[in-house]
Amino acid sequence: DNIHQNKNENFREIRIRLSDDEFNLLKETASYNGFRSVSKEAKFRLINSLNKNKFFANTELIEFMKTRTEINYIGKNIYQVLKILRGNNLVKINEDNLKNTIDSFRNKIDTLSDTLGKIIEVNNQRI
Repeated sequence: DNIHQNKNENFREIRIRLSDDEFNLLKETASYNGFRSVSKEAKFRLINSLNKNKFFANTELIEFMKTRTEINYIGKNIYQVLKILRGNNLVKINEDNLKNTIDSFRNKIDTLSDTLGKIIEVNNQRI
C-alpha cells in the first residue's frame, strides 16, 4: 500500500480489476459526470456509497456555481430597481415594508449563496 500524508490524514491506494465492459461503463459515466479519469469516477461512486452526506459530480458543481452567480445577480438587480424607483419617484413606496422585504431577500440570497459555496468547497476537497 502507498501511504500519502495530506492534511494530517493517511491516504491509502487501492487497486481493483475491472473487465473491459466494466471499465468502459465507468469511463462513460466519468465523462457524463465531468470527471477526466475513471479513477475519479470510481472514487466519487465509492465515497457516495459510504457517506450519508452526498457528494456531487463535477457537472453538478458547475451548475451550482452558475446558480450561485445568478442568485448574486438577482440581489444586485433588485437593488438597482429600487434605486431607479426611488430616483424617478415613479411609484409611492412604503419605505419600511420595502426595506424589510429587500433585507429578507438579501438574507435568503446570502444564505443560499453560502450554502452552495460550502457544498462546492467540500466537494472540491474530497473528490
